[in-house]
Amino acid sequence: MRKWSPSRPNPDLPYLLALAALFAVSRVLFWAVGVHFSTDQLRIAIQYVDPELLRHHLLQSVWYLHTQPPLYNLFLGVVLKLFGGHAGIAFHTVHLVLGLAFCLALYLLLAGFSLPRPVAAAIALALSVSPAAILYENRLFYDYPVLVLLTLAALAAQRLARRPSVGRVLALGSLLAVVVLVRSLYQLPLLLLALLPLARVVPWRTLLLGAALPVAVLVALAVKNEIVFGTPSTSSWLGENLARVGIYTAPLDRRRAYVAAGELDPVELIPPFAKLRAYNGAIRFERKPGVPAADRFLTSSGKVNLNQWTYLAISRKRLHDDVRFIPSHPGWYARGVKLATERFFWPPTYPPGITGRNKFEIRPWEALWEAGFYGSTPRVNRIGFLAVAGYLVALGYGLGVLARRRGAEAAAIGFVWVVLAYTLLVGVLTDLGENYRSRLLVDPLVVALVAVAAHRLVLALRERRRMIEPGGAEVRGDAEVVV
Repeated sequence: MRKWSPSRPNPDLPYLLALAALFAVSRVLFWAVGVHFSTDQLRIAIQYVDPELLRHHLLQSVWYLHTQPPLYNLFLGVVLKLFGGHAGIAFHTVHLVLGLAFCLALYLLLAGFSLPRPVAAAIALALSVSPAAILYENRLFYDYPVLVLLTLAALAAQRLARRPSVGRVLALGSLLAVVVLVRSLYQLPLLLLALLPLARVVPWRTLLLGAALPVAVLVALAVKNEIVFGTPSTSSWLGENLARVGIYTAPLDRRRAYVAAGELDPVELIPPFAKLRAYNGAIRFERKPGVPAADRFLTSSGKVNLNQWTYLAISRKRLHDDVRFIPSHPGWYARGVKLATERFFWPPTYPPGITGRNKFEIRPWEALWEAGFYGSTPRVNRIGFLAVAGYLVALGYGLGVLARRRGAEAAAIGFVWVVLAYTLLVGVLTDLGENYRSRLLVDPLVVALVAVAAHRLVLALRERRRMIEPGGAEVRGDAEVVV
């Protein structure tokens, strides 16, 4: 890792300024070709509380939100309250700031791993103008903020490994806690596991003191959720999601047979996340009077309210079935995991419903990236073979460094490896659906480790060549030429 003395000019500053300028130019150009920020998700996303309730019953609605971690809905409600009819501009501004932060943080992360600064800047700029960055940056959804937060967390881990302090542990722990409070894919174990590689270079006392507050916040939320909802998780959807992997891979006629044999509850004949009327007769409806966010069956826009209190009982029934059915019928679960893994490596911009109308404004740019960066052509192979190769290289290199090396850089790489491994395992073992959205969150970190591995390989080859050519001898075929 490079060291910089305050007495000398910061060598990264010119690159940071150039990246900021190019970022601004790129956003103007994408706006000119028709890419515009969309707040449609406020009305249609099943993960969001009804916007009317966010405006008028924010704290109550977030307190009784069992489907999602609370922080992003709290953010939506605060912006809606503060900016009213100008909320769209405020949301867009926040996403632009996040986009700039992502570009600069990725550059600093790569430069901190001793990549040549021009190379680090080129990679950061390329990823910041990728179709995935552009489309998700212009969509009011939590995926893009989490991608930025994880990149910032990797940079914070790198800085912490280089110069340990309680404050830096607190900063890293806070970033990871925010990730957990925004995206249900990540839970408290991520924070604890991600800190373990850093224990090699950071004293345990420093780690414990710095991580105490973020961990306490997450534990307090888990206790509150256990008391109010009967589950310590930040989301009550585990039963629904796991059923999609291990139960709904079985055809309907097989599920009917399992229900008749008493192996499954009748709710397993109804698709996950269905409207409550589909469960009529299969479960007793429950109400939460005085709490519209958990009592109403539909939102003000007419979409199903999956936060309705009855869904807690439905998810518990499904989870009860999951833990009994999957061990006794592992074949269906294995099939679900295979399908989830395949979808994990789909391009994150592939389905139009995920990225909206903006997708069609940059279709040629997207097609170029799908083929050249992911190695995917949707009509032939949706699975990106380059994305698979990159993930394998990143996991293999990171594990090798973690197992064989010590020091600040190895600790930082170990942190990234834990995040990648956690995202892959939890992303494919617990859900079958939009798994490519999980990989999107860590694509920049995959690119970072692949770039570091490639750079180290180039340096090793150069060193090996220098060592086998003493005195400047250059070997060409069978002849040796002294230069």
